[in-house]
Amino acid sequence: MNTTFQQICATSDEIRRDLDLWEEQLEAMSLKPSREYSEMKIEYCLLQLLLHRPSPTFMVPSRQMASYCSKAASMAIDHWSALLEGYGISAVCRCFRQLHDIILVGLAALYCDWQAMALPQSANGSQRAHRHLTDTATCLELIDQATDSQNLIYDDIMYSMGDGVEAYVNQVSEFLDGGGFNVDEALDAWYDALMGEIQSGGDSTMT
Repeated sequence: MNTTFQQICATSDEIRRDLDLWEEQLEAMSLKPSREYSEMKIEYCLLQLLLHRPSPTFMVPSRQMASYCSKAASMAIDHWSALLEGYGISAVCRCFRQLHDIILVGLAALYCDWQAMALPQSANGSQRAHRHLTDTATCLELIDQATDSQNLIYDDIMYSMGDGVEAYVNQVSEFLDGGGFNVDEALDAWYDALMGEIQSGGDSTMT
């Protein structure tokens, strides 16, 4: 079955309305402040991020979608901080899925700050300062505490991906060569940043 972009957008809008209704019902239950309330708000934020973050369908989220991501990331981190203070790290991260959630939120916060710095946000063309500096630092702290408490062992994430990176860059280049370039200013800025990082990495390897 072929799905049009308009159908995807309509489904996205419907899910957004369902989430808003669910949040209204949660607020009406008078659960706050409680552990259960924070846990459900975190799940709400994660669903908002899954709906509005960069994806194969929405490679470059609109400013409105980025705003949803920004608010959801900050809200999730606030509730994680409350759980950490009240119940310890086990209430925040007890399994790999929850660790993935923390990484997802941290990356979303970084993306929102990158978009704010890469693109003018105001009428006079000025750029906003980083909004999520404290949020991303909190995510790193949560990750450190979670991995220490659970004795989780990970491979070095800084290893060279070799052919994987080259294949990815070739795929992106083919897309842009096919007419994707200059379609969206955020996509252009992202591509410039990606190529700059790759070029910088290649130069440092050769020296």
